[in-house]
Amino acid sequence: YQRRVHGIYKCEHTLVQVQGKVNAIQLVDCKKVDVQFTDLIASLEITNSHNIQAEVSGSLPSCFVDKSHDVMLYVSKAAMDSTELTTCSSTGVNITLPPKTKGGDPVELAVPEQFLTNVCNRKLVTQPTEHSG
Repeated sequence: YQRRVHGIYKCEHTLVQVQGKVNAIQLVDCKKVDVQFTDLIASLEITNSHNIQAEVSGSLPSCFVDKSHDVMLYVSKAAMDSTELTTCSSTGVNITLPPKTKGGDPVELAVPEQFLTNVCNRKLVTQPTEHSG
């Protein structure tokens, strides 16, 4: 595998394909960028970017989304139960999971943007806000 970080900076209206196993991918100040990759050893980092689609076909241990908007992360079956997602100051972040059965539909899940924090026994307890429809 390649022990390198792929940096994608200030790109617009671009498709980036990364083949093989690499250490990490960083997207910074990008707009309308699609990135497709096979395996990451460490992480995918998306910072100050908008309208990003990222698709992993293999492993993805962690993903960080910071100050970004409208991010769609397509997660492979291999990465589905092992990927950690951290978001900060970001909106419109969604994860699409592969179908449960062959011929089924993928499942899109919205990452919570609102949280409720209470003081409980002198500690902060925070949980996502749920809206009933």
